[in-house]
Amino acid sequence: MSSAKIHGSVTRVGFLGFVGGSIVALLILRLFFIQIVNGNEYRAQTEGQYVPISTPIFNRGTIFLTSKSGDRVPFASLEEYYTIAIQPNRIKDIESLLSDLSHAEVAFDEARVRQKVDKKDDPYEEIVKNVSKSSVEVLQSKKISGLFFNKNFRRVYPFGVTGSHVVGFVGSDGSVLRGQYGLERMYDETLERMNDAPINAFADVFADLDDALTNRVKKEEADVILSIEPNVLAVLHKSLTEIKNTWNPELVGGIIMDPKTGKILAMDSLPSFNPNTYSEYSPNMYVNPNVESVFEMGSIIKTLTVAAGIDSGTINPETRYNDKGMIMLNGYKISNFDKKVRGVVSMQEVLNKSLNTGVTFVMQQMGQKEFSRYFRDVYGLSKKTGIDLPNEVNNLVRSLQSKEEVNYATASFGQGIALTPIATIRALATLANGGYLVTPYVAEEVVYKNGTRKKIIRDEPIQTLKTESSDVITRMLINVVDTELAQGSKSMKEYSVAAKTGTAEIPKQGGGYREDVYLHSFFGYYPAYDPKFIVLLYQVHPKGALYASQTLTEPFFDIAYSLLSYFSVPPDRGGN
Repeated sequence: MSSAKIHGSVTRVGFLGFVGGSIVALLILRLFFIQIVNGNEYRAQTEGQYVPISTPIFNRGTIFLTSKSGDRVPFASLEEYYTIAIQPNRIKDIESLLSDLSHAEVAFDEARVRQKVDKKDDPYEEIVKNVSKSSVEVLQSKKISGLFFNKNFRRVYPFGVTGSHVVGFVGSDGSVLRGQYGLERMYDETLERMNDAPINAFADVFADLDDALTNRVKKEEADVILSIEPNVLAVLHKSLTEIKNTWNPELVGGIIMDPKTGKILAMDSLPSFNPNTYSEYSPNMYVNPNVESVFEMGSIIKTLTVAAGIDSGTINPETRYNDKGMIMLNGYKISNFDKKVRGVVSMQEVLNKSLNTGVTFVMQQMGQKEFSRYFRDVYGLSKKTGIDLPNEVNNLVRSLQSKEEVNYATASFGQGIALTPIATIRALATLANGGYLVTPYVAEEVVYKNGTRKKIIRDEPIQTLKTESSDVITRMLINVVDTELAQGSKSMKEYSVAAKTGTAEIPKQGGGYREDVYLHSFFGYYPAYDPKFIVLLYQVHPKGALYASQTLTEPFFDIAYSLLSYFSVPPDRGGN
């Protein structure tokens, strides 16, 4: 044999030896990880603590609310549960097994267990599902031969119906569990973790080595931290529940927000659903009306009209006009809610008495084009807010591009344009925060299992209204509360409150409006000169009262007292 051939053979043998040695080394390393690093896991399998099956384990990050002290409160989390299985031919005493199950407070079907134990030729039979961790721990301590426990997790929602439209739920998309609505859907990819499955220890020797080194975690595990404050959410939910019980509306909703930042402190609506049992509800119950529905909001919109008139230099609080009780535009009659004629009155009186003819006058003084610009651009109503909740719908403001003056007149007092509640509170916040258009948000940061924190960056607030205009309209709305709302009886001695009520007709399909059916709305912010909170409440078709001042004033101020006390907000005016 030539030296070249000998050299080639030696090279091939050496290469094969290297490959073989590498494989052996990898297997040794793999066995090291199994026996030493993950030894407890596999030892638990051999001792009958976990059954080696291939069912994926459901895993998902937690959604947390944030208390005022900074504590995290689970809004959506995982609950551990088990399936108990047996190897029938290893069960020697069925009566003892049944006794042990009862002692561990496991709810089981005795006939089913006996049937499963009789299948001696089967290597594996499940006998009980949905068993608590505490029950399993009792059974594990008994070291029962032939008894196995398959651990898994399920999504749980500790707040139940409270805030359910915001959190949403996890459900099957036909093949895997995914976030279907609310924050679960919005942050699905962030919350999703590897669906890890316990596998047979022998098979694990030959699994991917990289998986062993990383303990099979393919993706950084992450939780989502919300701006929603649990006690504020509870206050809002309680208030909405009382409104619903008292006035029996078709729908009631509310939002509490920091007007300076867009941080949502609470959002809720009723009727609602329990995400723990979501399958028991009709899918239309999953819709979040604060983001996914639009409403004609009524007279709270008059504040935007008056503020636009002030900001454009068209009017001031003392500007006067002659109120004749009604006006005809394009063949349509625009009249005040009470049909009364008030004569020459100021713009302050327009807000105090909520005069439709007064805000129509403001619109006419501004001109249709300028009025439309303020509503569409300055208040951001031509676009979505960009809130981090799914399915946000567009506002219906097409009438602000109409050629008919009557459409601008009705828009000036909140009819003929339909807005989402989130877009409404965002626009109204410009009156409270010095004229800035903010981006509302619910999630503040993502926290990874390794401790890394990622702040969710939002668009910076944009000043679209002059600070002076914001100050002027705030003073006017304080005057509404101090002198007009409930004849001034709701004025708070230690805090300034800027607020306005709204009552609007509800449109019906095919055109026109429903008879004797109204939407009531109420918004306000406080302390008015340096507001920490802006609150929007609304309800559709309340029964037994005509005006929002009758149905929403008490709930609004109950919320105000609760928040000011809970957050220990210093007074901004002297009390007696």
